[in-house]
Amino acid sequence: WGVAINPSGTFAYVTNLSSGTVSKIDLASDTVVATIAVGTNPYGVAINSAGTFAYVANSGSNTVSKINLATDTVVATIPVGGWPIGVDIDPAGTYAYVANASSTFISKINLSTDIVVATIPVGDYTAGLKINATGTFAYASKPLSDTVSKIKLATNTVVATFTVGNYPIGVT
Repeated sequence: WGVAINPSGTFAYVTNLSSGTVSKIDLASDTVVATIAVGTNPYGVAINSAGTFAYVANSGSNTVSKINLATDTVVATIPVGGWPIGVDIDPAGTYAYVANASSTFISKINLSTDIVVATIPVGDYTAGLKINATGTFAYASKPLSDTVSKIKLATNTVVATFTVGNYPIGVT
């Protein structure tokens, strides 16, 4: 479901939904070099800009796994809302935002403490989530309403909602 590439472009990390793992692929040799156990039903994955940690949304366990990319081990498990699918990290590397499909909110995680510090109401089921390059807004896809919400990150509020095609999932 999810794929993230580290900032140096040397490894890809792929979530494996039914096995509860993340595959680490060496992009020079096109081989899987590690398989990392995470929570149940991993979907989205995001890597911080330093390339030191990956964050995996585990929909079946309502958690986010924090993976140390130097050791390929889970170093924290963070409880979030119901059925987390999408995840992204602000450009400063301060917060991760998690789209919770069965909840009506986005979870905001402080990455220095690995604690949810805010929940942002979005109204209904969210799937994909992407933060713009300046870190001012996030865009969350909402498949059941065929919309995307624009979230102002400084205030943790929805400032606009757009109608798009049927059942939007991913955002990039």
